[in-house]
Amino acid sequence: MDNNKGGIELPSQSISWTASESIDHDRGPWWYVIAITVVIAAISVNFLLQGINASSISTAVLFAMALLAMLTILRRPSRELHYTLDNNGLTIENQLHSYDEFRAFGVFHDGALWQITLIPVKRFGLGLSMFIHDDQGEAIVDALGARMPMEETKIDLIDKIVRKLKI
Repeated sequence: MDNNKGGIELPSQSISWTASESIDHDRGPWWYVIAITVVIAAISVNFLLQGINASSISTAVLFAMALLAMLTILRRPSRELHYTLDNNGLTIENQLHSYDEFRAFGVFHDGALWQITLIPVKRFGLGLSMFIHDDQGEAIVDALGARMPMEETKIDLIDKIVRKLKI
C-alpha cells in the first residue's frame, strides 16, 4: 500500500504505547451469586422441559462447564499489550497487521479510556479494538487518519450486553 496519501508526506516515526487488552470490571460477590443462580435456573428449566434423560443431563453438564470456564477466564487479569504504529502497519505483541487489512477506523470513549476500532476490509473479517491513553490519542488518531478514513463507530448489541454483564 502506498503510504503517501494525496501527495502528503506521512511521518516516518513510529508511535508505541502499552494498554490493557480489556477493562477489568469490579464484580462483587452478588455478581457471582446471580451468575450461579441463572445457570441453576437454566438447568432446572431444562430438566422440567425434557425430563431426566441422557440429553438433559448432557445439557446440564454443558451449562455447568460453561459457567466454570467463564468464571475461570474472568478471574484472569487483563494483559498489558504493547502496540506500535509505523509505516508498515500496526504491530500488536510482535504481530504485524498491515493497513491493507482495514478499510477505516473509529474512535469512541469507553468509560475512562478511549478505544480505537479498526474496521476490516473483508465483510466477515475480524476487526481490532485497542485502548489508548489521552496523552497519545491525538498522535495515534492522526497517524491512522493519514492512512485510512475515520468512520463513526457505535457499540453493537453484543458489546452492550457484554459490558452490561461485566464480562
